[in-house]
Amino acid sequence: MRLFSWDGIAAGGGKDFSSWMQAEADGAPVFSALTVGDFDGCHAGHQALFRRVLAAAYSARQTGNPGICLPGVVTFRRSASSPGKKHGGSISTLRQRLSFLENLGFAFVLLIDFSADFSKMKGYDFLRVLSGPLRMRYLVVGEDFRCGFRLDTGRREIRAAASRLGFAFDALPGVFLDGARVSSTAVRHAVLSADFTGAERLLGHPFILDISGIAWRSASGSSGEQVLYAPAEAFAQILPPAGRYRARLYAGDEIQTPDFICSLDGKTVFLECGENLLRIREKLSGSGAGESGAFSDGLGFTAITD
Repeated sequence: MRLFSWDGIAAGGGKDFSSWMQAEADGAPVFSALTVGDFDGCHAGHQALFRRVLAAAYSARQTGNPGICLPGVVTFRRSASSPGKKHGGSISTLRQRLSFLENLGFAFVLLIDFSADFSKMKGYDFLRVLSGPLRMRYLVVGEDFRCGFRLDTGRREIRAAASRLGFAFDALPGVFLDGARVSSTAVRHAVLSADFTGAERLLGHPFILDISGIAWRSASGSSGEQVLYAPAEAFAQILPPAGRYRARLYAGDEIQTPDFICSLDGKTVFLECGENLLRIREKLSGSGAGESGAFSDGLGFTAITD
């Protein structure tokens, strides 16, 4: 999967992107199918959009259309909907989101840094870049999606732009579970309530705390057991409330360790490793090695302890 930056596309007129597309297509006509959004957590609602883009790209290749359709995602380098670390952080890190998208089979991701200049861009101008340098011929977004300066562009405006700019457009309704809409807000509430089963149902995968790049230290606990710890501020994501939890380490979709105790006091994350200390330390030191999977290299929570 190839990564591109919005600034690079805007400044260079998409020349690097165009060269890459042509190389991927081996000289055949090439265009793209896209979805646009924040995608914090890559929850079940987001996944409906991802499936539609991938299906559209595949269908375009199977219907006798000349050329190749590449599936892509336009998203933000930093979650635009995250209320900030002061208020808890994001649900997923950029590394996790990119890993998830690559695992699904996307060809490219366009990353946007939400700058002052970008925030002033009108929605139609944004769509014109997507349909121009990115050669977008299909776009799907959520039904409540809006973009542009002061959110000037929603479904009606996008549909009108699609007719003018020459791309097909779909707006998907939300995904509901047990009568409630799946959203990043709902996932956030579940994690902050230590409802890990509920968070997993909404996400379609466990909530995983990204441990890549975290510097863990060791100490002896109150009973003499070995404990690994790291400051809570080192994590960019939301954390469960203070308490003791059963936890495990993942690499890709595979569980790497038996369950152990993870405790949080609001300032520090403690791993009470017990007899698994050496194995857990080894897995922690090897995190970030690039294993494939949905949310590789992470700490997953399974339940509250007594």
